[in-house]
Amino acid sequence: MSKSAMANEITIRQLSGETKSFILVPDMTVRELKRQLHGWLRCADESKRNMSSVELVLGDRPLVNADEMASKAIPGAEVLAFLSIKPVTCSSRETSSIEPEDLRVVEIPGGVTLIEAGAFKGCRSLANVTIPDSVTRIRGSAFRGCSSLATVTIPNSVTVIWDSAFEGCSSLVNVTIPDSVTRIGGSAFFGCSSLANVTIPNSVTQIEGNAFRGCSSLATVTIPSSVTVIGASAFEGCSSLVNVTIPDSVTRIGGSAFRGCSSLATVTIPNSVTVIDDSAFEGCSSLVNVTIPDSVTRIGGSAFFGCSSLANVTIPNSVTQIEGNAFRGCSLLATVTIPNSVTVIGASAFEGCSSLVNVTIPDSVTRIGGSAFFDCSSLANVTISNSVTEIRLNAFRGCSSLTTVTIPSSVTVIDDSAFEGCSSLVNVTIPDSVTRIGRSAFFGCSSLANVTIPNSVTQIEGNAFEGCSSLVNVTIPDLVTRIGGSAFFGCSSLANVTIPNSVTQIEGNAFRGCSLLATVTIPNSVTVIGASAFEGCSSLVNVTIPDSVTRIGGSAFRGCSSLATVTIPNSVTVIDDSAFEGCSSLVNVTIPDSVTRIGGSAFFGCSSLANVTIPNSVTQIEGNAFRGCSLLATVTIPNSVTVIGASAFEGCSSLVNVTIPDSVTRIGGSAFFDCSSLATVTISNSVTEIRLNAFRGCSSLTTVTIPTQSLRLEEMPSEVAARWQL
Repeated sequence: MSKSAMANEITIRQLSGETKSFILVPDMTVRELKRQLHGWLRCADESKRNMSSVELVLGDRPLVNADEMASKAIPGAEVLAFLSIKPVTCSSRETSSIEPEDLRVVEIPGGVTLIEAGAFKGCRSLANVTIPDSVTRIRGSAFRGCSSLATVTIPNSVTVIWDSAFEGCSSLVNVTIPDSVTRIGGSAFFGCSSLANVTIPNSVTQIEGNAFRGCSSLATVTIPSSVTVIGASAFEGCSSLVNVTIPDSVTRIGGSAFRGCSSLATVTIPNSVTVIDDSAFEGCSSLVNVTIPDSVTRIGGSAFFGCSSLANVTIPNSVTQIEGNAFRGCSLLATVTIPNSVTVIGASAFEGCSSLVNVTIPDSVTRIGGSAFFDCSSLANVTISNSVTEIRLNAFRGCSSLTTVTIPSSVTVIDDSAFEGCSSLVNVTIPDSVTRIGRSAFFGCSSLANVTIPNSVTQIEGNAFEGCSSLVNVTIPDLVTRIGGSAFFGCSSLANVTIPNSVTQIEGNAFRGCSLLATVTIPNSVTVIGASAFEGCSSLVNVTIPDSVTRIGGSAFRGCSSLATVTIPNSVTVIDDSAFEGCSSLVNVTIPDSVTRIGGSAFFGCSSLANVTIPNSVTQIEGNAFRGCSLLATVTIPNSVTVIGASAFEGCSSLVNVTIPDSVTRIGGSAFFDCSSLATVTISNSVTEIRLNAFRGCSSLTTVTIPTQSLRLEEMPSEVAARWQL
């Protein structure tokens, strides 16, 4: 190919050697140029009909630009390309345009000063390019996506490498940036995954965002003293980068600047740096030591997140805020000193620092963020200063080695799960300033033996002390109005609890599983005893339910196997399902006239219950209500009852006589199943249906009076039918 082609010409040469030249008209568009080429091919003589490829020397790359009307065929460059075209004849209008992937070699001659934006974008086959000394600017995306480009020499004439200029040049191995360059644009070498070495000259003042992001083969880089800013994600994902020296000229390390540099072992941050932005060193899993200089005022969120080899870090007195996730997942970090300048420890700032043993929180800190020390499983001691007003959600959750903690008088709120799972925590003193103990605040603190709840507390939220299996005594102060659901669930060593007159509701599961709780006094202020509130309190002997209570929740005293006596006041209207189920020591129960419903299984398994009085207010005895009350000898069913539920008296093996009143319309299935002592039963005229197995197993039953009107009998066991001669 001739190097002396006129600057305003293009030349097409066949492989046979024949050539054709075209003079470029000023401002000729690519479309006009292609029309001329097409005309020449279309009118080719017979000898050219089978032409399979051509060499094309063209004045400018925009021949393949999509916008052919706007793009100009600028003379002055030589482009060598190969394309295959279909056989043509004089009558054919078929031809081909040059596609980006056809370009193999580009040699830009002297005189060209600018390589336009996107000039060679997407030329995936382009392997070599020569940029002459006349070029001063390489514009954005000029060589973007040239995935075969292995080497490029940038001449000393170039002053700016624009954004994405070489982005995605995944075969590029070496780049020398000349001293003339002052700016490396954003994403300039993004995704150059084969780039192993790069020299940045002293002329560069800023390495912009994503400049070398994803250069996963880049092992060393020298940042010159001229650089003042390392942009966001500038070296993100440079997973082979081992050492970086940041010069004294740099004032800011941008967000994610070295994120994911998993081989980076050492980094020196100079005194000039004032801000370490978010995620700056996140995921630098080989980083061992970091010294943060006195000039730094802010450590951004996730700045050192996941630096799993980081053993030591010094935070200077200049830092005012340690932001969220700053040192999260630094699993080898054993010691950290938080200076007096810090006012806020952000959410999850030290979460997962499983080697951290001691922490002193200085007087300057006012807030410990949510999950700040979550899962610091080696943390044995923590000192919280008097300046802290709030211990946020999950702040010390999972600190399983924490034995003692002193909460200062400045704290007003212990938030949800603040100390959850601190299984070694033995003693906690809660100061008079605290008004709220959040949900699950001390959940699972299985070694916690003593806790003093001050008079200032008004709410003990749900699960607050659940699973504190070593807790022996609790005094609930006079200002507490609500004991949340499961507040003391599973406190299996709790022997004594005092509930003050201020409490209006004992919520579900509040004292469930407190198997050593022997006595409890429920004050006159309580209106509701929640579901399973005292379930499984197997040592509870006596309970007095005050006149203020209107409802005894489902399973409220279920499994209280030592409960011998219970007084139900006239205020109660509902005894819910399983309320006293399994109270095997309960002997006597008087159900007041106010009760309208005895729930299913309400007294199921009360095997010591000998006497029960059901008042006229009850309209329904639900299924299993007195099932398994094997000592129950007599029961009077009042005229108010309309339905006797399924298995209501099943297994009441001491029951001798039953009179079913005129109000009852249905006797449920298995209602008196296995009442083996039942001798006589009178069924009133109101009964219309006796369900399956209603009197099955009543082996002592000699007399049954059945009403005269129509009665539906479900299938009856043969032994009963034979006895009744049916």
